[in-house]
Amino acid sequence: MMLRNWIRAVASAAIVLGSTALYADDAPKAAAAAPATQPAAQKAATVSSDAQKLIDQVSSAYSGLKSLDLKGTLNTNIDAGGKKQNETMNFTAAYRAPNEFRHTMQGDVTCGSTGSKAYAFAESRNIYRMDDAPKTKVAVDDLPGPLKMILPAQNPSLTLAIAADPAKTLLASSTDVATGDAVKLGDASYPTLRMTGQDKTVTTMAFDPSTHLLRQAVMDLKAMAEGRGVPDVKNAVITIDYTATTTNTPMTDEQFAWAPPAGAKDASKMAAEQQGQDATALVGKPAPTFKIKSLEGKDVALADYKGKVVLLDFWATWCGPCRMSLPHIQEIYESHKKDGLIGYAVDLAEEKPLVEKFVTTAKMTIPVLLDTEGKTGEAYSADAIPETVLIGKDGKIKNVWIGVTEPSVITKAVEEALHG
Repeated sequence: MMLRNWIRAVASAAIVLGSTALYADDAPKAAAAAPATQPAAQKAATVSSDAQKLIDQVSSAYSGLKSLDLKGTLNTNIDAGGKKQNETMNFTAAYRAPNEFRHTMQGDVTCGSTGSKAYAFAESRNIYRMDDAPKTKVAVDDLPGPLKMILPAQNPSLTLAIAADPAKTLLASSTDVATGDAVKLGDASYPTLRMTGQDKTVTTMAFDPSTHLLRQAVMDLKAMAEGRGVPDVKNAVITIDYTATTTNTPMTDEQFAWAPPAGAKDASKMAAEQQGQDATALVGKPAPTFKIKSLEGKDVALADYKGKVVLLDFWATWCGPCRMSLPHIQEIYESHKKDGLIGYAVDLAEEKPLVEKFVTTAKMTIPVLLDTEGKTGEAYSADAIPETVLIGKDGKIKNVWIGVTEPSVITKAVEEALHG
């Protein structure tokens, strides 16, 4: 469970995350928002002169493309926490300037832009999402829906082709960029860029010396995984290999046309329906019982607080909106604990060292529980987080809030439960 959650947060470079990615404007839904305490503005990456020369060549090559046809493989090779994952998926892609493209990862996702509509379809879940497509090239962060996460993770060459500024896209989130050792693939040798990210990911990109287009990207996630508290990380590498690249050939409208398959479900409608159900299904019912460990290793059971008002906030360190919401939940708890409010921040299925590090850095004072197996979260339907639950003195759920909620709304409900 814990390794799967790490892969979900870290190795989204390998997978589309199923329906979660399609529900959200930022995929994964809870991972993209800014932290509650805003970090200092990111410093410009340190770029060597040789690297800048190669970046300029790459940027010019992608900016000048009229069309691009790609075939390749994505390999995820992870050996960490006593578990292994080694999987290879095939993909194809096409691009026609300025704003038509299509990316298909076999058995996983198809996404792109018809020119008027942007879309993403998760094959295994038979769900899709559609948004208005940008009319021209845009910054990758301005791509609609889940495209901003799927494309950089699964197809960086296509991402560079559709980006308004390929050079800026290459440097995004990097702290240090230099040329690396040339990589030999087959009989050819390819110059490389070695980019170190803020999250300690090291990405090596090899470029065709004649076209300056991407030939291979290798992402070493070991340092990132160790920093997130994943134990015994022997290997954590994602390799994207372009086996065929063709440029500036005529393309047809049919290559970029797309419509939802028969029977496919609209993820946007599903998200709205699911949130409504989650928010109402639990209200008025007895709160599901639980007994889980605190961060300090003590058993905490809901039964211990019979006759008390209890505020539970389900969260995870990788969840951006959770990090935005937690300070407000903590302030509500601190302001009302003297009145008898019991409050817990319930972390969902993460490694204890990672949670401890986050709690220390964020100076959290609200008690933290570790829902290691995710069973308590399941009992409370915490599929979309943050989810905040208010339990009344009668042991029944009075309110459920999904997502970042106005603090005054929660405060009012807490005070009514305490004094009503």
